[in-house]
Amino acid sequence: MDRKTEILQLTTKMLQIKGFDSFSYSDLSQEIGISKASIHHHFKRKEDLGLALLLFIKEGTLKRTEHFHDLDTSPWEKLETFFNMNARVVENGTKNCPINALQANVAVISTEMRVILKEIVQLEIDLITSILEDGRKEGQMFFKGKANNHAALVVSTLRGAMQQSRTHGHTFLNQTIEQMKINLKV
Repeated sequence: MDRKTEILQLTTKMLQIKGFDSFSYSDLSQEIGISKASIHHHFKRKEDLGLALLLFIKEGTLKRTEHFHDLDTSPWEKLETFFNMNARVVENGTKNCPINALQANVAVISTEMRVILKEIVQLEIDLITSILEDGRKEGQMFFKGKANNHAALVVSTLRGAMQQSRTHGHTFLNQTIEQMKINLKV
């Protein structure tokens, strides 16, 4: 793994634990064991690091979205996989979802970072829209209204439950996911 990727992975970890505005290049340098100047070589400003991180996350989200579309599974299995993938991010309650962490710090991140953050969330909403549309078409999922509006509700509910699970425990997230699935079966 190259140094730049190592810094981005550590930044993700710091973001999940501390939030974007609560870690420094000094924290990163101590954890990796390199000088702050080495980090500045790759990312001149913290905003540059944040933009690179968001592009890194967006690339991963695009790959996962493609993977979901390639899966030869039912809409329910795809939705279950999406829920499980997100639940693993916050499983032990000590880490926040990177997207949630950045959304919580929206007041301190740049406009350009906010645009990319919004694009990432939209990719997830588009993925869930596709799953819901397929589920409705196959007579497996039932919901009122437009699929994209319901997908926004699912993603927002999941993100909120992920955040709440940090104080209420993982059971809270699991119960919320189960309730969303029940709502789609009615």
